[in-house]
Amino acid sequence: MENEQKQTEKELEAKTSGQNSKPKTKKCKHCATEIPMQAKVCPNCRKKQNGGCLTIVLIIIGIIIAFNIFIFIISGVLAMLGVTTNDLDKAIDNIDNAMVSEGIIEPTTTTEKEVKKPIEVDITTMFEELDENALNAKDKYENQYIKVSGKVFTIDSDGKYFSIIEPNKSVSFDSIRIRPTRENKDLLKTLKSDNIITVIGTIKSVGEISGYSMTLDKIEQ
Repeated sequence: MENEQKQTEKELEAKTSGQNSKPKTKKCKHCATEIPMQAKVCPNCRKKQNGGCLTIVLIIIGIIIAFNIFIFIISGVLAMLGVTTNDLDKAIDNIDNAMVSEGIIEPTTTTEKEVKKPIEVDITTMFEELDENALNAKDKYENQYIKVSGKVFTIDSDGKYFSIIEPNKSVSFDSIRIRPTRENKDLLKTLKSDNIITVIGTIKSVGEISGYSMTLDKIEQ
């Protein structure tokens, strides 16, 4: 009986010592000093032990918000100054060219920057093909990036579009209706009826009644 009692006491002592063997200290996340397990502030460096991840997340969110505010302010300033995206692109191109001429950077090769070349077409041929078979004309020209010359026929008072017709006609039901983008909308103010111009852009739709519709990229006068 005495032996069994002693065995039981030893087992209880082992369990008790196991429970009391849990670590009572931990290392500070900042200075690696041994501190009490329950400590929320390091006695040595006085820095908090919790909230590290939350602090990082808050910093990232703050940076994102600050960046968006910066972009908003810059956009507003550029709009007030009348600076367009085309102006910025030209300025960047001028800087690139200056750096190339000074030997600071290597010139951009055609493999690095693809140059999109338009397909040159004749406006009279476009209308003839539309009259002959609108379906074939749609298959041929829709979504094509083209360059075509014609006479300015109408200019929308709201600046939403203008149209061109064959140069040798004063009035025509056949026309290419051209919509400018926000970046090149100001180009419409330079146009006058009967001006002969060359437009570069993408044909967006083709119809036997509506004719051709284009999104403008450039105007050459």
